[in-house]
Amino acid sequence: MNRARRALLGGLGLASLGLLTGGCEVVEMLGQARREERRLGCSLIVSPAWPKLLVDISSDLAVLENHRLDASRNYVWGLAESPADLADQVSAQIRAGVSLLVAIGTPAIEAATRATTSVPIVAVQVGDAPSPAAVEQLVRPGGNVGAAVSGVERQLEHQLELFRQVRPDARRVGLLWRPDSTWPADTPSSLDAAASQVGLELQPFELRRSAELDDVVASAGRAGLGGLLVLPEWQTSRLMLRLIEQANKARLPLIVSYDRFADLGALASFGPEMSLIGRAAAELIGRILEGAAPSSLPVKRVTDTSLTVNPIAAGRLGVSLPDLRNQGARAVDKEI
Repeated sequence: MNRARRALLGGLGLASLGLLTGGCEVVEMLGQARREERRLGCSLIVSPAWPKLLVDISSDLAVLENHRLDASRNYVWGLAESPADLADQVSAQIRAGVSLLVAIGTPAIEAATRATTSVPIVAVQVGDAPSPAAVEQLVRPGGNVGAAVSGVERQLEHQLELFRQVRPDARRVGLLWRPDSTWPADTPSSLDAAASQVGLELQPFELRRSAELDDVVASAGRAGLGGLLVLPEWQTSRLMLRLIEQANKARLPLIVSYDRFADLGALASFGPEMSLIGRAAAELIGRILEGAAPSSLPVKRVTDTSLTVNPIAAGRLGVSLPDLRNQGARAVDKEI
């Protein structure tokens, strides 16, 4: 296991859950087994955000006593390096006879829905921008999919406003984005007006291949920007440790979408409250295991937001952070 991957898994507390790196592993939860054996399969791409969400889901399942899930012990979790790995994991979980699949992030959802139309699926999609049309196509009448998704509106616009607050001296900000993501192709140009409203000029930086990350961030650093916004999607999220390292090297403040990334060293984050998405997913899982049809359950849209600032990163970058406690901001007191 390479050092960055070991630090990621260890820092997220996955070792205590028994999540190892060799593919799909069985995690036995403490407690007595239910009379009727149930096995839950969960697949996700390795990313600093997704494993923490998995921990949130499993913690919430443990306290849903009305569904008697506190005694469940048969979980099959899978951490994948690529979508191809996810397809293998999901197939293995189905062969193992799981009662329900939990798919976290767009690639895992796609792998699960391709693999089965009979095993119930709880789709937890917070990596990209889940449009209402995309969710409706996923959760169809009579289908096998239920969904818990982020419903935060104007997320990127709010990040621009946050950037103006934490960098009042800045005039230009970069936007790191992948043109092959599920975000609309006109996202960078559509944000121009929002940037202008807060006195900023937006400069997009395309990341077409993961191997180009170091060069793209270095280019952004040479452009004299006040900082960099990062469009949230799964391919960039799984590179976040490296992105933070390269941004620090370029003296480039990052504003991101998930508090986990601020914990890891980004300057600030604004986005969906991940713990509530975990709770929503756990509630769907409980309802389905009690016999509800996935498509009969309403889509859980979490609109609550989380604002986190990292004074440690600010000090490292020479940035003076304003006091945002009146906006509900959480301050990182120790970087992971």
